[in-house]
Amino acid sequence: MLRVVDAPAAIAARGFPSAVSLIVPLDIMDNSRPANSGRWQLTVADGQGTLDLVTTPPGTAGQSLTLGARGLAALYAGAPVSALRQAGLACGGSPADDAALDSAFTGTAYMLDAF
Repeated sequence: MLRVVDAPAAIAARGFPSAVSLIVPLDIMDNSRPANSGRWQLTVADGQGTLDLVTTPPGTAGQSLTLGARGLAALYAGAPVSALRQAGLACGGSPADDAALDSAFTGTAYMLDAF
């Protein structure tokens, strides 16, 4: 099982396809690791990613994809956003953001809970 302990460091250390460029807002809720919780901006460009904490007043930011710790771990491992939605691990966001995240985190998910 995969657990993202330090979300910004994990995103910075993970490789991304060099042709993918995106900026997607994420709301992460992680009760066990409060440092991961908050409204974040995921930026991917030139094969690198950053996750920056956003301090916007409520109601001023656009619709964010909301993930818990399990959803973040599954996305990080390469699970498609549609699978996260079906499993109840993601909500909100937009179809365009889903497609962008799928292209950035593309890969064979190999750290899921099925053994």
